[in-house]
Amino acid sequence: MATQTTVSCTGSTLLQPISEIINLPVDQVNFVACQLFALLMALWFRLYLHPSKTSPFIRHVVATLLGFYLALFCFGWYSLHFLVQSGLSYSVMIFVGLEHMHKYCFIVTLGYLIVCQITRVYVFDYGMYSADFTGPMMVITQKITSLAFEIHDGLTKPEKQLTPSQKYLAIRRMPSLLEYLSYNCNFMGILAGPACSYNDYMAFIEGTCYQPRHQENANGKENGKYKQTEPSPKNDVISKLCTCAISLGIYLSLCNLLPCGALHRR
Repeated sequence: MATQTTVSCTGSTLLQPISEIINLPVDQVNFVACQLFALLMALWFRLYLHPSKTSPFIRHVVATLLGFYLALFCFGWYSLHFLVQSGLSYSVMIFVGLEHMHKYCFIVTLGYLIVCQITRVYVFDYGMYSADFTGPMMVITQKITSLAFEIHDGLTKPEKQLTPSQKYLAIRRMPSLLEYLSYNCNFMGILAGPACSYNDYMAFIEGTCYQPRHQENANGKENGKYKQTEPSPKNDVISKLCTCAISLGIYLSLCNLLPCGALHRR
């Protein structure tokens, strides 16, 4: 007789009552709740920690701490794998020569991810914990490997050898530990990504992603003064929320019509 695998949540059980009311696993409730919380925090981050109001250091610290909190809430102590993977890769970046740093970084980062996934499948048998912590690790792996190659391009190759895209992405100095952790584990992308380039993230944190342009006077000529044009994210946020709601509705409907347990019984 086959033994039944025990499914348990390694994250917070604070939302267990809600999980029982809506009949969804608590890890899924945690994930959705954290995504909604991150959305609210993004609004607060934009309004009260805008680059014009605070320093990049504060924005890095807050983004990183909120990211760690969301990871702990969803995955419990398994979220420590995010720190271990990031720490090992940063050590490689610091202590290995620039010529080969990107290769070793790729091997260490991907190797650690593979070990975690094999352990999850063969040791814990796909169900000893319900939340898949390797999902965020895949995004972190993309970030770390792309960062390593961008540092290699920026610090070892002459400008004329780089393609236009490499010139844009190339990193001209080694990130500090705080900048590195903020890039990998910020609350805006810790749970489900997406991955973005390090330079784009730093431009967002430092508030340099929108280039100022000249103001024009009444006759249409530039008057030498600058204005900052920062587009509103409202339409994009509403569009993406609608897409998420539709996708979630389809997923839940299909899960009810075609439950995974039916395949198990067959």
